[in-house]
Amino acid sequence: MSRSRKPRKAPVGKNSAAAADESLAARLRRVPRRSWIAAFALAVVFWAGVLALLTWSGRLESRGKNDRVLAFRSKMLLREVEIALEAYKEKFGAYPECANPDRGAEVLFDRLMAGSAPDGSDRFLMPSPDRLRKEPGPDGEIRMSLVDPFGHPIRYRTGAPPGEGVGPHPDYSLWSTGGKPDNPPVKWITL
Repeated sequence: MSRSRKPRKAPVGKNSAAAADESLAARLRRVPRRSWIAAFALAVVFWAGVLALLTWSGRLESRGKNDRVLAFRSKMLLREVEIALEAYKEKFGAYPECANPDRGAEVLFDRLMAGSAPDGSDRFLMPSPDRLRKEPGPDGEIRMSLVDPFGHPIRYRTGAPPGEGVGPHPDYSLWSTGGKPDNPPVKWITL
């Protein structure tokens, strides 16, 4: 046989609100303590998960944005170099010669920034200091070179056979490898 409980009637009178509160408190005291501990633990785990999700989703999302920002900055640097090359050609009648793209960053520095143009004239390009890097040359001498926002040297070459140039210019090729020096040409950043 099952016993059924009779519902309690709220006391009537002057302290009926206090009596109702006491009955609620009495009912809560009857709930086992383990239930409260489990509910509290679930709440803590839930909020820890929410915070972790917010933290990591922001980091993962910003990684892709950061690469896009660096690619955009690389394009802007290439545009600045293009303008400096055009100014150089206007003054001297030809672009600076460079057959080896691995030395292109040094040639760009020497001819456009260091003031070592054939007549010793002033600079054509003034990049920010974080775009310059000292590197040992093939003869062991320390040379300055122009680097992209990813930290890799800018590539520059003149005299490429037709169809083998990189970018829109037929007289020279100017590009950035876009974060990894061993990237295939389809991932290079050009003008």
